[in-house]
Amino acid sequence: MTDTDSGADTCDCGGQGHGHNHEHGHDHGHGHNHGHNHGEGGCGCGHQDDSTPVLDARLIPHAVRPGAVLGAFSSLGEGDAMILIAPHRPGHLLQAMAAQAPVDIEYLVDEPGECQVRITRLRTPVSPG
Repeated sequence: MTDTDSGADTCDCGGQGHGHNHEHGHDHGHGHNHGHNHGEGGCGCGHQDDSTPVLDARLIPHAVRPGAVLGAFSSLGEGDAMILIAPHRPGHLLQAMAAQAPVDIEYLVDEPGECQVRITRLRTPVSPG
């Protein structure tokens, strides 16, 4: 379906999805285009940001940092990734993530005072039987 006011492709799902991926580009008036994916994953609002989210844990108070990081990880869909910036190698957090779901870990920066890690939530293997 086409939106006659803007000429942009739209659909009538209201962001609820069709059971398949259905992408649209929409400009929200601030100079760049957002791709929308009405398929799997995400928060259900229908808005899909194609960039990898970056979580700078150095800005989060230490008392709530582990919960915030694990919460961000748990919101990733299978195949989605995030970049975590931490003041040191986040070994205990990576172990906790791996206990929740299979992960792929890629160190992007590993220097004193800054560690950047791309964390990809992998598909959970299906058990036979």
